[in-house]
Amino acid sequence: MRRGRIFFILAFFLLIVLAGVLLVTQRGFLPFTRSSQATPMPTAPPVQVVVVTQNLPKGYRLTADVLGVIPWDQASITPALFTEEELPGLINRVTKYSLESGTPVLESMLVTEGEQVEMSGSSWALNIPPGSVAVSIPIDRLSSVSYAPRSGDHVDVIGTMLVVDLDTDFQSILPNHTGVVIASGPPDPVSEQNNPLTVQIASLLKESLKNAETGETTSPDPIPLGIYGKVVIDPVLGQPVYLVPSENQRPRMVSQMVLQNCIVLQIGDFPTEEELAVTATPVPQEQPTDQGQQIEEAAAPQRPIVITLIVNPQDAIGLNYMIYSGAQLTLTLRNPNDNERLNREAVTLQYLLENYQIPIPVRLPYGIHPRIDDLKLPTPPDQVQE
Repeated sequence: MRRGRIFFILAFFLLIVLAGVLLVTQRGFLPFTRSSQATPMPTAPPVQVVVVTQNLPKGYRLTADVLGVIPWDQASITPALFTEEELPGLINRVTKYSLESGTPVLESMLVTEGEQVEMSGSSWALNIPPGSVAVSIPIDRLSSVSYAPRSGDHVDVIGTMLVVDLDTDFQSILPNHTGVVIASGPPDPVSEQNNPLTVQIASLLKESLKNAETGETTSPDPIPLGIYGKVVIDPVLGQPVYLVPSENQRPRMVSQMVLQNCIVLQIGDFPTEEELAVTATPVPQEQPTDQGQQIEEAAAPQRPIVITLIVNPQDAIGLNYMIYSGAQLTLTLRNPNDNERLNREAVTLQYLLENYQIPIPVRLPYGIHPRIDDLKLPTPPDQVQE
């Protein structure tokens, strides 16, 4: 009796569980998986889109060599893109911006008819602080610290010039030429007027004399006319002596540090946009097929002949004047952390003799041999040509 009751309870409990499972399944509370295979959608073929094949600068005129095509998803095609069929129409179009290799060509990247390329300036101008300008000056090996300066270095500029004495009226180098005035002759019997005044001009040195009226030259006298000299009393004879210069006036040299702590913007010429485009796109080099063929050595790089400095506008004007006046400019390299500016003293021959205690050699009854008139650097023995 007891066993039958237990069996009845278990059967009733199992019936309730089965009824609950059936109810949940019919109302969709449990996931129901149906095995069904989705129908694949047809894929559209890609479209060939025009791109640039190398880096192009702003304002570049397109050619067929710099254009190519790549496959592009047809679903993401926009009217701004150019397809392969439209490539011929892009020839001779001008780029409005700088384009990198692989960039798709868009209509907004090209200059339309009658439109001007926007001038954004060079990147070097961005390195010039406001209130300053860049100016280029000539250099060589000695004037540029043996080509040591690089962009960003700090340098000083030394200017050296020659000074001569001038006649304030004629603005010509002294001494002046002199002329011999020949008085007019008797009056002309026909016109009854005096003959014109004749002036004979002589050169500064012992050269032939030229008649201003006839243009003919004559041999100079022992003391040629036309040399501006001076009269002195000979200390031995006590007689007046007329002294004339043996050569033209010698210019007097002076050197001064005209600029200090200038920043180097560039040494040498700036590359053009065409040169930058060529550098950005290296050309593959052909390998020699012959094993015995020797590769020619690359030509030695050319030394720069100019350097560009960042200075204030007034100093740029001063440098321009010194360049065109024939002054020699020399650079000195300085530490970038040294911002000290001092007033330097100009150097002349008198300064050298006094400050460096250089004595004037005494005239002695003997001298060195052979005679030396010009100073030259000695030649190393291994470079002496026999």
